[in-house]
Amino acid sequence: MFVIAVGLDLRPVTGRGTQFVSHYSESDARLIAARLSHSALTRTEVDSLIRAGAVDEEAALRAASAALRDPADTISRVQAVVLTGQEATKEEVARTFESVIRKARPEDVFVFSFGGFSRSVQDSLGEEHYLAVGGVTDFLNDALLRERGVSGPQMRQWLDNIAARRQLLIIEAGDMTQFLPEFVASIIENRPTAAQLTNRERVVVAPRKFGLELPSVKAGTLAHAISTAQPSVLGLLYPPRRQAAEFALRGITDRLRPPPSSSSSHEEYLQLFYEKDFLHLYSRVANRPSPTRGFGTGQEQTAAPSGPTGRHTALLIGTDRYNARQQWSPLANPVNDARTIAGELASSFGFDTTVLANPTLDEILETLVALKARTYGPNDELFILFAGHGLYSEKMGTGYLVARDSKSTAEDPFFRSYLGHRQLEDIVPGIPSEHVLLVLDACFGGSFTGPLGAAGSRSEEYGNVER
Repeated sequence: MFVIAVGLDLRPVTGRGTQFVSHYSESDARLIAARLSHSALTRTEVDSLIRAGAVDEEAALRAASAALRDPADTISRVQAVVLTGQEATKEEVARTFESVIRKARPEDVFVFSFGGFSRSVQDSLGEEHYLAVGGVTDFLNDALLRERGVSGPQMRQWLDNIAARRQLLIIEAGDMTQFLPEFVASIIENRPTAAQLTNRERVVVAPRKFGLELPSVKAGTLAHAISTAQPSVLGLLYPPRRQAAEFALRGITDRLRPPPSSSSSHEEYLQLFYEKDFLHLYSRVANRPSPTRGFGTGQEQTAAPSGPTGRHTALLIGTDRYNARQQWSPLANPVNDARTIAGELASSFGFDTTVLANPTLDEILETLVALKARTYGPNDELFILFAGHGLYSEKMGTGYLVARDSKSTAEDPFFRSYLGHRQLEDIVPGIPSEHVLLVLDACFGGSFTGPLGAAGSRSEEYGNVER
């Protein structure tokens, strides 16, 4: 499990009708990181911490007891980073995220906690939603917030490039009434077709309105609930444990909130957003009959079982032509290569082949959705080829495949119009074929990481070759 906990205390600020103060955001970050770390410890590790005086016995035993009933008992190691105050700059947050991006694997868990202030900025550049991290000395200054804050699209790029499929975001940052829906909308998958391909569990936990601070325990309500709830908040990431974890959190926060006045409604304090619920809605919108270039729609799922030698299918994607010609020059070979290999697979090996020549990103995703929807026998084989331009982002530590309609990186700095290696890492294992061969004939294809790419690193011949 990787944990990034960011907290910034703020003095009272008044301007343009906005008032906000935070006394415990920095201590909340430390509290949440400690609770998540302790919840993943074995009893032996807890005993050693008690002997070392790192934690008091009552707190350690409570954490160990919770761990026995929580998904955290499957977590063997925790790497937690706490960033507070003016040291929690945009650059430092970026470096920490990029470190997790390089290390995380699909089976890992990722938690991001933020306490401080958040605000939407609307000006001639458009509207964006920002977390005010260290360096934003005046969060009412729109230009400064744009320059030094962390935007929704930036957050989405980081999250999408973290391979961990289970991701928890804990946000307690000012007035969440307008900010949270807008911020959540900017971080979820906004392509209905792509929504059908993700296996991710991403959950956002936040106050419904303003966060409530508790001087009696010197903590925010949400941080206090997370640090004391049993079972652990991590249960939100595991559907069988979700109801118990949510009930525990809501029970604590509802008890702590002040009683409503006679004129106000008794709203729940917490707001929980499960990305997968919205992805299912997206999938239903996208799951209509549409051209899938040879892979059919729903009818193919009821096809007759394959024979003893299995059914052999190949998807070959070649891109020669690109809309963003100022960055991506035309290529001579990919489409011809795809067609040539398709012919060889069909004539010599009996493959059913489909060639996508110069497809858009949506056309690629639609075809992958159709592959995922098929029924596969135990001997069926699937061959997937991508041929065309590719790029590598040093900051993200990962590569991307370029589609015909991918924008230039100047127009699309967060690579939303590209097919990322990390996205492909998530998609390919979700195709229910036991035998899949993935070929990336694109620049920086060798940077493909994670379980699917691990086998390539064992070769001495290529071990020392640069990306």
